[in-house]
Amino acid sequence: MASVFDSSDYREYLREHYNALKARNPLLSYRWLSAKAGINSSAFFPQIIEGKRNLTKVSLLKVVKALELTGPEAEYFENLVFFNQAGTLEEKNHFFDRLVAIQSQARSATILPEHFEYFAQWWHATIREAAVLRSWGDDWEALGAFLRPAITAEQARESIQLLLRLGFLRRKGKNYLQTEPVLKATGGPFPDLRLSRFQVSMLQLAQQAFDRVPGTERSGAATVFGISEPTFQRFVKRSRQFRAQLQEMARVDEKADRVYLLSMHLVPLSRTESAS
Repeated sequence: MASVFDSSDYREYLREHYNALKARNPLLSYRWLSAKAGINSSAFFPQIIEGKRNLTKVSLLKVVKALELTGPEAEYFENLVFFNQAGTLEEKNHFFDRLVAIQSQARSATILPEHFEYFAQWWHATIREAAVLRSWGDDWEALGAFLRPAITAEQARESIQLLLRLGFLRRKGKNYLQTEPVLKATGGPFPDLRLSRFQVSMLQLAQQAFDRVPGTERSGAATVFGISEPTFQRFVKRSRQFRAQLQEMARVDEKADRVYLLSMHLVPLSRTESAS
């Protein structure tokens, strides 16, 4: 059965989903699927699939239930419906961005706590990206020199070995391939400070870039806001969505030839008014 994350047309997804169910059980019918959705009409799904009617917010929820979609799958399908049925370009752009963000998050691999050796040095994440840009083979010196700032050949070799051992890379001849296009760390407290130290090292790299990288090769901005706690939470959510969109753009970039660091931080510069 096709994954909803591979769909760009919800009507076509419904058609494929139904056909897959029908192939498993020839006795299955549109009436059965409508009943599962709590809809008293055998013509409902055929009319939706053929484009003779649209899903409403109410019927959409019923269809999601009938398809047994939950979590990111349900969220993706809902936004796909809104995207396909959008009446303006502005609406389409809005829901397209949401689809990209959800798809990127759903396809990312999770870095488990036992894999946190990955965060011990800043260059492991960089090597993971740089390794797939060229056919490095065992030329550790060239790979290490490719980074900015450069690392030693031994550090590059050890980093590749770590990434292979953790399953974040796999080797094919002289080439390295990523097993997953995007990695994300699980939330919650961890028994060590490696993740925090990794984030600090990323900040330091960004700071150093102002001295070693021409302004034409970097971008930076800083803005100070006066906001409330609810707005802060919305900022955090929107920043995650934005990073997910950029990750998806990077994933489909077939001409990548360099590695960049994006560092986004939202930190308090004052006390709350109630605490002052």
